Amino acid sequence: MWPPSVSGPADSGIPFSVGTYIPRVLMVLPQVEILPTDTLQKAEERVEQAFESLGLELVGFESLNTVLPCSDTCHFFHVEIDERPHVIVVCTDEWDEETVVTVLNVLLELRLDPDPPGARLRVAFFGAYPAPDVLELFFADHAIADFECGAALIARFGHDLDPSECTRLAAAAVFLGRDLFGVDTGILDPGGDKAVSDVVCGALHVEGLSAEPLNSLILYGCLLGEILRSRIGGPSRWARIRRFEPWPGVVFSPTGSGADESPRRSNGDRERVPELELGDFSRRTQAGESGEAGESGEAGESGEAGESGIQAGESGDSPVDSPDDAAGAAGERRVAFNPVAHVIHLWKTGDRDTLFAAIASLQDRCC
Repeated sequence: MWPPSVSGPADSGIPFSVGTYIPRVLMVLPQVEILPTDTLQKAEERVEQAFESLGLELVGFESLNTVLPCSDTCHFFHVEIDERPHVIVVCTDEWDEETVVTVLNVLLELRLDPDPPGARLRVAFFGAYPAPDVLELFFADHAIADFECGAALIARFGHDLDPSECTRLAAAAVFLGRDLFGVDTGILDPGGDKAVSDVVCGALHVEGLSAEPLNSLILYGCLLGEILRSRIGGPSRWARIRRFEPWPGVVFSPTGSGADESPRRSNGDRERVPELELGDFSRRTQAGESGEAGESGEAGESGEAGESGIQAGESGDSPVDSPDDAAGAAGERRVAFNPVAHVIHLWKTGDRDTLFAAIASLQDRCC
């Protein structure tokens, strides 16, 4: 039966405490039993009758319900509840990847441009099969969902993440973290690495939600990388490193040779929601499961790194290795570091000691 009953006190808008799920709901949504044998029309009738019993009328999104690839099995409706807009998603089929990505793009678009403007959109899913965890993560009623939605607009599950974008993603982490979690940190914060670990082990964990907030972790990984670049000083850059894929890594040049090749970008105005592709969701499920830090290696002229280095641990072992000294193309010593993978590992394990030990090792090798 979907959705589960939700009840509790209304939220004042103040960021929730660590690990606490505070519903911002004034009316409990009805529970509707939809059978796997129900047609979409029958499922809609069941949902409409349940809302009508509460004095609420569902209004279909005619264009969405006719032109989308999933229109035969998934429809969208709008309803006002306690002066707050709600989108109701009715789905009769099992959630395959194409349907999940289509629904995710539609809801992100509606969330970015709500009607009326400025309203906080709530989403509920009704169907014979439970909505995937990733949809619950994005559209559940708490601050982590707001952060993940904002992060997805620019991180896009790490799909084709370019090293030149990492500084921009770090700036977004600062802005969203301050706005949604009340975390006051930044690239120049001496205690920024601790602040990042506090968010990753605290605000990004919510009881009852199991999906990995990958886009949020990518942003905080980029912020950690920028914090370390600022702290260590000297030439450094974000680069594609083969053994760190799919994440960019930071390459430091402790000898002082070479220039900072990483362009600094400001966090510009947010544009229209970039549509996510099937590859984005696949990247999320594949890269998100491993959380491996990868291997450090030799930084070449092209900005990529070779395959030499320390092999990441197997599943269940710590995937985080110490920064590896590497000889650059011109013979100078370089050190590569994978901050995104370190942050993902921290979220999975809560092992702050390993992260701080890796940072200490990095600083020792660079200073």
